[in-house]
Amino acid sequence: MAGIVSQQITNGGILISIFVGIGYLGGDDTETNRDYTPSVTQNVEYGITSGVENFYNFIRTELVPELEDNYQDDSTNTKTLMGHSYGGLFTLFTIF
Repeated sequence: MAGIVSQQITNGGILISIFVGIGYLGGDDTETNRDYTPSVTQNVEYGITSGVENFYNFIRTELVPELEDNYQDDSTNTKTLMGHSYGGLFTLFTIF
């Protein structure tokens, strides 16, 4: 995702942006599966699911205000959320 954003800035497709990636310690997909999925999945392979509302609230009430407080915010600029795979599922959840 960072490469896509960087390329778009370089090519003039988007304005200079602050790119924030949310990751997890240890590289385990368990937290990603939990945070990005809106429904309960019975498949043991995926671990705990259905934590999307908590993750969304974290971004909205903690992460975004922290970024706005610590970085110069251009009021004419909008925020963009993007993702792929479960990140895309999470992005669609936030739209609806």
